[in-house]
Amino acid sequence: MFQLPTVVAFGSLITGLLACLAFSLSLGSRTEKELAWWGLAYTCIAFGLALFATAEGKSSWAANGGNAFILWGVGFSWAGLRALTGRSTRWEVMLAGGFLWLMACTVPAFLEDVVLRLVLRSVLGAVYALLMVMELASFRGEKSVTHWLATALAGLHCIFSGVFAISAALFSVGDAVAIYDLPIVRLIALEGIVYGLLMGFTLVAHSKERVAARHRVAAATDPLTGLLNRRAFTEEASKALDDASGTALLAFDLDHFKQVNDRFGHPAGDQALQVFARVAAGSIRSGDIISRLGGEEFAAVLRNADPDTALSVANRIRVAFAREASAICDGAASVSVGIAMVRDGADLYALLSEADAALYRAKALGRNRAVSLSCAA
Repeated sequence: MFQLPTVVAFGSLITGLLACLAFSLSLGSRTEKELAWWGLAYTCIAFGLALFATAEGKSSWAANGGNAFILWGVGFSWAGLRALTGRSTRWEVMLAGGFLWLMACTVPAFLEDVVLRLVLRSVLGAVYALLMVMELASFRGEKSVTHWLATALAGLHCIFSGVFAISAALFSVGDAVAIYDLPIVRLIALEGIVYGLLMGFTLVAHSKERVAARHRVAAATDPLTGLLNRRAFTEEASKALDDASGTALLAFDLDHFKQVNDRFGHPAGDQALQVFARVAAGSIRSGDIISRLGGEEFAAVLRNADPDTALSVANRIRVAFAREASAICDGAASVSVGIAMVRDGADLYALLSEADAALYRAKALGRNRAVSLSCAA
């Protein structure tokens, strides 16, 4: 049989290194508060494991204190998950496990009953694992592999802890001298160490994965309007053109935008751009693409759209924008639209040129209108 104190001490060392990793990563990324929480969590767990490794007898201050620090560490880990999902810290829940354990340890009958201590420790562990599962399940963003792995680990630990709590009474304590002589303790400790280490590395990886995803989104997004930028639009539109049948490209240009900036100020101009982005994004389907190409120029790709549908969408956006932006620019805001339909063999740049030609035609006809290759409005 393996020497559990040695395994616990080794687990304390690895957990301490994990805490250092989380703290070092948090210093390089101040926006990821969860990393600091997890650094604190694994510091507490490492200290708790170190105390537990020195425990002797069925009850000792090292075992009881070690369990309290481990429970606080688990609470801090849960707080880190709440920080990851943008929720506030609930200190009473985070610290309750460790304090409940210490309060129970002040009762002599509790200290003398190893089974009761095992049951309470397992129940508290199961509750925190369940809280972590609930926190992970409440996340509404895109769920990555590490997210599902963390959820599975917390769920399995919750189940195991519940089973341990129920089965603890079935084990005979006897006259064991050391707490490590109890098979259930060996099993609980080993499972807890493995779970803690796997969960720790998974959570850190999940946090860094989310940071990378945010960077990818930021690199593809226009910061003012929240729409795709030119580079991202080029990539997405090129993919859409692979299905050339029934695809339309719309080019938008806000009319007299320089005069709007000069007359009402740049904040009003920025607000007009944001209003147009909101109106345009709300007027197309989820599978369509909308982008700010730069300045006051925008473009959209409509999938499965014939010329009449494309013209209808363009006019709907044009009318809605004039209505929504009237309060910003005293009725001076309008947009012109050029429309090009995808033909076999046409690439994105050729379509943009055709849409621009239609857009220039709309400007020449007096602005505030949509022009396609076949009709104008």
